[in-house]
Amino acid sequence: MTDYIEKALEGDYKDFIKSLIKIVGNEIDKKKIPLRDAADLIIRDAFYDMRGDKSSLDKLMLSANEVLVPPCQDDMELENRTVDKVIEDIRSNELYMSQKTRTLPRPERT
Repeated sequence: MTDYIEKALEGDYKDFIKSLIKIVGNEIDKKKIPLRDAADLIIRDAFYDMRGDKSSLDKLMLSANEVLVPPCQDDMELENRTVDKVIEDIRSNELYMSQKTRTLPRPERT
């Protein structure tokens, strides 16, 4: 069982997003690729794995629909909204850190 499936089975969409943010951040640093590319790569892989374990995807969908407005209709919509959410959160954090440290945001993370 992969880490994505284990995290999804915990049933907390917000924690799932936090774990993806860490993984995407590491991917950006390791492969020196842009944020959107890293997020697409990681999240598409995560959802591919979860589609092989229906219970993890169902549990994640239930948890996500408790916090998302409007709720997702299917797993493709959830996948796309998850990509957008991870990118948005990383960009927001980078902007906050750049303002706090009075430095320019790292271009690959925005």
